[in-house]
Amino acid sequence: MGIQRLGLSDEDLELLAEATDRPVDELRSELEARPWSILDLFGHPGVVEAALEPEDPFRVLVSPFLFFAVIAQKAATDLRSTNVVNEWTGPRQRLPVFDVEPLREFSEAPGRVIFLARLLATFCEPRPLPLPVNALDLEDVAAWVEVAEPDDRAHLLAHLGDLALFRSGVLADETGPQSLDRDLLERLLRPLDLTVDDVTLGDPASISPGIDAMESLGPTWYRAASEADQRGALSVVVSDIATRFRPARRFLNHLADAYLNPGGATIGCSL
Repeated sequence: MGIQRLGLSDEDLELLAEATDRPVDELRSELEARPWSILDLFGHPGVVEAALEPEDPFRVLVSPFLFFAVIAQKAATDLRSTNVVNEWTGPRQRLPVFDVEPLREFSEAPGRVIFLARLLATFCEPRPLPLPVNALDLEDVAAWVEVAEPDDRAHLLAHLGDLALFRSGVLADETGPQSLDRDLLERLLRPLDLTVDDVTLGDPASISPGIDAMESLGPTWYRAASEADQRGALSVVVSDIATRFRPARRFLNHLADAYLNPGGATIGCSL
């Protein structure tokens, strides 16, 4: 696995080498031989300081990917030392729950941490999709899937999965309470030759209809993307995330509350 496959640019590698006081070539060789060791680098005190506490706050030292990779690894480290995680229960409302193990298991795999860091970086610094779509509009992306060539179809389906994960994981307060009407759901499922009756969308009376919908649609889109990816252009983690969408969503909820919007939620407990 090359450095680019890990998501690192040459500039990222140079910063990692400087922050850990190692020669660039030595670090490159180690990562090519032991790519899973990258998580140790993301958690190294020197790297954390360079990414999150730079001496000059007005000078951008790290790429969006490396910034989010450091944050994702910090969130994963948090989970190893706690038995409680805050669960989304409504806009600006969180409820402490003990169901931490699925999040720990999810974040133990370097590929998943890298996948989420890359996803966050993509929405911070959007990359053009293969067709002229509004990359933030679920309905527009779904409409283009129907007319796309096979390779483009796989990328668009994967992007729909990314949108579902980003909306439910990072924008939970905005996404959670918003129900998707039946007509919209039908349009989102049409490219897969599915109807609303073919998927489980959760309890209509749920306090989180938007998140419930994304948790159903997201894995469906990721699975379809993997099946459509005839040339292996997508990350192998896509099919893995399809089976772990809910812990991925909850992990992003934890990450967003702790590092992207600290203090933005109210911790509540009802007895």
